[in-house]
Amino acid sequence: SLSMTSAFSRTTFTTVGTRRSSTAAFRSSTRALLATATMPSTSNDRKDDEESSSIYNPFLDQAATPKFRELEPKFLSPAVTSLLEDMSRDFTLLEEKLASTADGTAKNSEISYDAVLPEVEKIQSSVEYAWGVAGHLKGVNDSEELRGVYQKCQPQVVKSFTAFSQSKPLFDALVSIQGQWENSSDDGQVDVVMLDDFQEQQKRRAVDNSIRSMKLGGVALEGEAKERFNEIRLRLAELMTKFMNNVQDATKDFTLTIDDAELMKDVPASPKAMWAQAHEDHLTKEMTDSNEETEAAKIDPDIGPWRITLDGPSYINAMQFISDRPTREVIYRAFTTRASEHNGEDKNNVP
Repeated sequence: SLSMTSAFSRTTFTTVGTRRSSTAAFRSSTRALLATATMPSTSNDRKDDEESSSIYNPFLDQAATPKFRELEPKFLSPAVTSLLEDMSRDFTLLEEKLASTADGTAKNSEISYDAVLPEVEKIQSSVEYAWGVAGHLKGVNDSEELRGVYQKCQPQVVKSFTAFSQSKPLFDALVSIQGQWENSSDDGQVDVVMLDDFQEQQKRRAVDNSIRSMKLGGVALEGEAKERFNEIRLRLAELMTKFMNNVQDATKDFTLTIDDAELMKDVPASPKAMWAQAHEDHLTKEMTDSNEETEAAKIDPDIGPWRITLDGPSYINAMQFISDRPTREVIYRAFTTRASEHNGEDKNNVP
């Protein structure tokens, strides 16, 4: 259903209908990561955007699944800028169309469901695709460069989607659709015949949820109250992003190297191979950083050492298969105290 509210992240629409599978896969990332405060663009930023916009941009290639091997942070800003401009233009045209229909200047003065929510879906889909992919990358392959570009783009993304939740023409159109579905009988009950149709039920739910979400999203606010509401929304988004960044950093900071094979006696081959490979990769990185030309020795998964981290697959397998309770306690405590006072004041998410 279409929704434009959430204390932290739900500033985007979701409508009834079929969304491309790749967009749906990243929708949660899109909503979970709409955050950060406004950052002024510098001349270097503009130069980078201009250079990137003149070449192929994989964030704009949305004909199939994302081209993850080609996605680089430098492509994100020009893609978002271009897509937001298109989205804003198309939404303005939709608002004008809805307004003309509502005041009777259009040929057909009755607003239909298909002329509203599916159109919003189309308008938003390209931005949600690109921004969702960026959010996914940030969650699984974060870097300082990606964070910087992401933070530069986020305020405009939040503001652009806020425009949907606070659109009076869109809200009036949804209320009009809701009114059309009300039974004209004296008791004002909903038409039972229509509710027997599953699609009609979903459409009604989408409209009802959208109206409620827009009310919670500030559609009725004006002047200073509206400005303050939007300031709070951006601030909450900024805090959410900082919270998530701190958790990501704390997750990366922890490692536990085990060289006692007895502790691994109950662990299946697959987790041991994963941890042995992690230790081998660590040794290789150390040699690369120190400019050593020798290659790291291959680690036997049955002999070790094994390097455990707090990344999902590593943590879950450790808690499930390592039978030694003190070892599991160390890993568990590290996981549950991420981004707390144990990680330093600048990474502490504890209020």
